[in-house]
This record gives sequence, structure tokens and C-alpha cells, in this order.
Amino acid sequence: MGEWANILAAGLANQIGGTFLQPGSSLFLPALLVTLAISLPLAVPRTTRLPRIAVLRRVLVPRRLWRSRSGQVDIGFFLFSLCGGGVTFGWALISSEMVRSWLRPLLAGSIPALAAGVPPGVVVIAATALTFIAYDAAYWLDHRLKHRVPVLWAFHKVHHSAESLSLLTNFRVHPVDTLVFYNLVALATGVAGAVCDVLAGHPVEPLGIGGTGALVLISAALLTHLQHSHLWVTLGPRWGGWLLGPAHHQVHHSADPRHFDRNFGNVLALWDRLGGSFHRPAERREVPRFGLDDPAAQTLPSLTVRPFTDAARTLIPQAPFAPALSLGNEPG
Repeated sequence: MGEWANILAAGLANQIGGTFLQPGSSLFLPALLVTLAISLPLAVPRTTRLPRIAVLRRVLVPRRLWRSRSGQVDIGFFLFSLCGGGVTFGWALISSEMVRSWLRPLLAGSIPALAAGVPPGVVVIAATALTFIAYDAAYWLDHRLKHRVPVLWAFHKVHHSAESLSLLTNFRVHPVDTLVFYNLVALATGVAGAVCDVLAGHPVEPLGIGGTGALVLISAALLTHLQHSHLWVTLGPRWGGWLLGPAHHQVHHSADPRHFDRNFGNVLALWDRLGGSFHRPAERREVPRFGLDDPAAQTLPSLTVRPFTDAARTLIPQAPFAPALSLGNEPG
């Protein structure tokens, strides 16, 4: 019994360490410090010369985070991820390296090594940029599909059930939703990696830290950590047209029908602009509320189990299933 307890304790310690110390995590501490440095000037009233403790607490840990049912569910999903998130990663059916190694010999005969004479540093930078673009495009495609395909929406709307946004809302994601995302991203980045290898005439490793792309980490610290926050940051008239900040993502989570199916992207607004789903947020907050019109959407059992019956209902419409979680922007 003691041996099993030690094994479980070690596994939990590794999981906690991965959550806060793994560069790819949305709670990677160094990246959060950068996020904090960016968010405080935006969130603390300008009339306050030095942030008081009360102001800092309100900015970093809003009361709704633990007082509201929605905030408590976010905490529950975070704890679930902390204790069992490693299992979810293990569910990925394919990996980027698997796709890359399989596709590379197939492309080698049809794509010339155009970058064979290019300086190695330039090749690495180009590969880093291309892999990031592939990741960002896959994020947009995955997100759009989950809003348009009913069986995928059944699981994705768990994330949209949040009635307030915080850093922990990143973890309010159904495991099936995560499974689909990681496999699609692995496919896209694997294809990008294989193309880079063939063009260079040799394997090319993009810049990264701990297996995570450098540009993904930079964009996380500067933008995506803040997307699920209460800060209304539009990035201004110039950058706000091409990069997606917190206000763009709050529009995506809005319960206002005019905001439905807008701003699917992660960092670049390019894909939403091309797909006709881009909405530039106004300088003043324009989102009245978030979430589902369903009390059951604020319980962990409901958000974990009912998506399976909702998904089955889309495949077998006449079956006698329990009522579905309702959101109002159902695909159709």
C-alpha cells in the first residue's frame, strides 16, 4: 500500500511540476509573470500610483473565481486537469513527429530542396515561422469545425458554458474536445515539419523550449494567457485588426447572438478574416454576458457526462436521451 501511495504521490508531483514548470502549459510560471507585467497596467486604475494589495487581489484573483458556481466549476476542471491531465495527453492517436517522419519520404521525390543553399539560421527561423502558422491555422480550423459540426459542438460547448472568464477557464474543456484538438494540431504541424525538411534537404528543428514552439510560447505570454480574462483589451485600431486579444475572445464567448461564431482564431486574425468570421471589438466593452441558459451547465457531472448523450443525439436523433445542454448558437 505504501509503495502505491509513493507512486501516486510521485505522479501527482510530476503533474503539478508539468503544469507550472512545463513551457507549453497555460500556467507556465515564467510566462505568467510576463502576463502579469502586461495585465497590471491595463487593469489597475490609472489614478493609483502604486498597486494596493486590494487592487492586486481583485486583478489576479477576482471574487467570482471562487464565489460563483461558474468559477467553482472552472476550479474543478483545473483540479481534474492537475490530477489527470497526463492521461488526456496520452490519448493522442498521432504525434507531430509521427506525421513528419511518415510524410517526409513521400514528399522527397516531388518537392525539390529549394532551400538547400540557404544559411542554416535562416532555414531554422523560416521553419519556426511556418510551424507556428500551421499551428495557428489548425487551431482556427479545429475551433470552427467544433462550432459547425453538431457532434463536435456537443463537447466543445462545455467550454462555452463559463459565465465568467479567468485564467482557469482555459481548463474548462471536455477531454474529447482536447483529444480532437491535439490530433489535428499534430497533423498540421507534422505536415509543416515534413515540408520544411524536404525543402531544406535535411531535418530542421524549429526554435522551441521543452518541445513547444518558441512563437507559441511568446504569443502565449503576450496574448493567449490573457484571452480568458476579465480585461477588455482590443489591441488598438492597427494591431487589433490582425492579432486577437482578450476583447476578441470575449466576443467569441459572448451570449449575444450578433457575436455567435466570431473570432475562432488563437493569435492571428488572418484566418477569421479569410473565413468571414472576424469581428473587431469596439473600444468600449460590448459583451453583456457569457455562458449557457441552463443551470445544469454549472455542475461538473453534467458537463462531463451529458456531452456524450448530446453527441449521441446528433447521431441518433430519435433516441430517448436526457435533455441537452442548451446554448443558443447551436450549429445547424
